Amino acid sequence: MVYTLQRYIFRELFKVFILSALALSLMMSLGSLLEPIQKFGVAPSQVLTLLFCFMPVILTFVLPVAAIFSSALIYGRFAGDNELDACRASGVSLLTLIYPGLFLGIVVSITTLILSFHVMPSFIQKAERVIKADAKQICFRNIQRKGFYEIPGGRFKIQADYVDTANDQLFGVVIVETKDQTFRRTIDAQTANIRITPHTKYNDLEILATDVYDTSPEGEQVYFEKLPLNYRFDSLLGDNIRFKKLNEIKQIQANPQEFYPIQKLVDHAYARLVTEMLAEEINGAFISTLQGKYYRNLLSDDKHIIFTAQDCVVSKKESKIELTGVTLIEYDLSNNQSISQWQCSSAVIQMERENDTSSFVMTLYDAARKQDTGEVQLRFRPFFRGLKLPISIADKLPADKLIAIKKLFVESPDQTMIEKPSPMLTSLASGLEREMRKTLASIKSEINSRLVFGIGCIALILISIGLGIIYKGGHLLFAFGISVIPAAFLLVCMMAGKNMTKNMTAAGSQAGVAIMWAGFIVLLVVVVFIYKKLLKM
Repeated sequence: MVYTLQRYIFRELFKVFILSALALSLMMSLGSLLEPIQKFGVAPSQVLTLLFCFMPVILTFVLPVAAIFSSALIYGRFAGDNELDACRASGVSLLTLIYPGLFLGIVVSITTLILSFHVMPSFIQKAERVIKADAKQICFRNIQRKGFYEIPGGRFKIQADYVDTANDQLFGVVIVETKDQTFRRTIDAQTANIRITPHTKYNDLEILATDVYDTSPEGEQVYFEKLPLNYRFDSLLGDNIRFKKLNEIKQIQANPQEFYPIQKLVDHAYARLVTEMLAEEINGAFISTLQGKYYRNLLSDDKHIIFTAQDCVVSKKESKIELTGVTLIEYDLSNNQSISQWQCSSAVIQMERENDTSSFVMTLYDAARKQDTGEVQLRFRPFFRGLKLPISIADKLPADKLIAIKKLFVESPDQTMIEKPSPMLTSLASGLEREMRKTLASIKSEINSRLVFGIGCIALILISIGLGIIYKGGHLLFAFGISVIPAAFLLVCMMAGKNMTKNMTAAGSQAGVAIMWAGFIVLLVVVVFIYKKLLKM
């Protein structure tokens, strides 16, 4: 008889639980798709795929709510129809009748933990891949619909008069480039081909513009027949600890560089370090002449560049070396003869890619090329790619970029990477250290909040069962409304705990975790209080 009653209660619980979960999932899924559709302009064919990908995120929050609702409703009706009193009169204890609800709570708790630690992050990453696969078409659809598209990260804003989707080409193109919210240049091109190459942690954007006029903030205009632009931007849905699986979180704890936002900061600080080391090397190798100029050689795979400069400094805002009063001679290594000679007012040396210190590019501004006859051609902006990092610097650099940055704070003279780090380099290294502490604090917060929320589902469902029985004489939805209050209290404790862990101090982190678990302990106290009252009834 007892098993028959338990099966009956569980069957009723399960039916209401499934129906309410489906209804809530449908409502929330429609809302969750609005942002990616508006932000990215995904194709209609991708909507169902994204809905499938976002479903585990929705279920993580829907399942506990559906379980609370079904528990309050079924046990409230069971008590309201005097079935509970009949069972207790027959010698069936109240706790025995609670087992189906407890079983549902355990199932929901385990499911929520699996969803939050494993399933949800996997499906978020799948949604990222779906959007990445359609990234170029997203760009084209936005230009067709709004007339422009801003690449994630805000570096490039692309406008076009016409989009040829068949050939992946734009016509009448204007590209506005900014950096750190500062206008850098405007590129007017007749046509442009766009290529987006997705990677696991980032995306590469390649733009090949033709018949180009490049205008600087000062109004200086340079013409290029073809101009390639390269830019790396982050994941479209964001790289966040909240979207990491448990094994990925453990990898980040062991090696913070596995987390792409930290890897970016490491690359940025490392690029600045190498740039300052190269500037220090150039200045140290300069030979003073009567004209007050200096000489320095740079090598690429097939060229040898000798240049003179009146001054060599590192930019205060960017990882690049600025030269003034430059004369440059370009040699062909295979034939060991001069190819060309250039003169320019200024030049810049910087890495071709910030995360690759093996290759540099040197750009000459307002440059004039000398002919063999001594005549000077019209001025324009040549550049020399593939310049190698000097061996003297490469030998100093450890294989691990993070170790190289940490050596900036080593006081031993024989271990320092550079004699006098710039304020920008010191600031980047300090910012990296803060971000690493913040990430580790976020990991601690995220793991504990997922555990508290998952395990707390059992207490919340037991509370809803008890309140459903207590308020059997009133409206059944009133019991559900009262049951939501403990859930809201638990969420408040979780949010407060997460905010406290952002202090990145040991005390703040411990206090934040304590607040999360304190919320769960309060729920257990409420459970004990309610069931003591029920057993006395």
